[in-house]
This record gives sequence, C-alpha cells and structure tokens, in this order.
Amino acid sequence: MQPWLDRLRREIEEATRGMSDEEWNRAPEGRWNSAQIVEHLGRTYGGTAKLVEKNLAAADTAANSGEGGAPGLQSMPPQSSSQAKPRSTPRPERRAVTMKERWLQFVVIGMGRFPSERRAPSFALPEGMRGAEALQKTLSGLQRMSTALDAAEQRWGKGQRIGAHVFFGPLTIAQWKKFHYLHGHHHVKQIWERSGKIGNSNLGWKVVPRSSDLV
Repeated sequence: MQPWLDRLRREIEEATRGMSDEEWNRAPEGRWNSAQIVEHLGRTYGGTAKLVEKNLAAADTAANSGEGGAPGLQSMPPQSSSQAKPRSTPRPERRAVTMKERWLQFVVIGMGRFPSERRAPSFALPEGMRGAEALQKTLSGLQRMSTALDAAEQRWGKGQRIGAHVFFGPLTIAQWKKFHYLHGHHHVKQIWERSGKIGNSNLGWKVVPRSSDLV
C-alpha cells in the first residue's frame, strides 16, 4: 500500500512542475494564487511536525528520567539481561475528544468530505513567498512531518492520539496522515484549476483514493 503522505508529495510535485511566475501568481479575484496555496500547505506541515516532535522529545525525557517505568525503578538493583523487562514508553498527554469533534472527524477525515470554504488559522496564512521558494519549503516541511509521524507511529502505534487540531481536536497518528492528504489534495485541485492544466495529470487528481489503498 502507498502511504498517504507519499502520494501527497507526488500530487504537489505533479501540479507545480514547470510552473512559470505568471502561473504561480494566477488566481481568481480575491482568492489565493498557487504560490500562496503552497506556502499555506507548508505552514501546516511545519506546525504538525513541531507538535509531534515536541511529544516525542517529552517522551524521551520522561523515559530517561524513569517516569515511564514502574514506581521505584531507579532504586531497584540491576537485573540481568534475561530478567530485565522493557520500560514502557510514556504516551502523549491529550484531552478528551468532544462529540462535535468526533462528528467532524467522521465526516471530513473518515468519509473524505473536505469543506470547500473554511478560513485558515492565523499561523497557516501565507505571507507572500515566491512560488519556487514556497514549494521548496513545503516539500521539506512535508518530509519533516512525515518523519515525525512515522517515528510516533513506531513508538505508540497509529491509533495513538497526539496533539489537537484546531478544528478537529485530538487526532490519531493515522488521522493526522489522512487529514493532511485530504487537505493537500483539496488545494492541489485548486492549483490545477489556476494553472489551466486540468486533465494533464496521471494521478487522478479529482479522485480521493480509497482508505484501503493507502496507509
């Protein structure tokens, strides 16, 4: 199966390949151009990467101080390798998911019905990068986020909730990956529309793949 975030990278690269300055800056009245869209995506990837990295670092600190193990572990005598038991890894702190958040998670992330009109949070608003610069930073941020989420999944499993999305609340690692694909796919469609190159993609950009086909 193909990872969600690998497919997302391919879609972004396909949609922006060979774009001229004029294509980067083309947009309907009052809407973001492609450079702004890509910069926005990069800011969301950086935000999620920081959130996950913070939880991983906190778990490392707790584990190294003995907080993730059994009470009194530090005062117990050393055990032989055959007697030693693996120390549990501290899990990320999180709040409970509200009923409204569960519904939004089901409709948007579970069913793939991404809303077309939703104002981005302030930290994710574009600030005017040129298209090529925004693309480089976005792909770098996507790789950073993917690495962090993979590390978290290896440590806690894909069903572990970690951090909280501003609209959807606490998400599992698997949900973070699918959310970012759906969000990115939504904006990739806008890039194709603005560039006037609709129909040239071999990725089936109009179709969200089945969850059974990606991880």
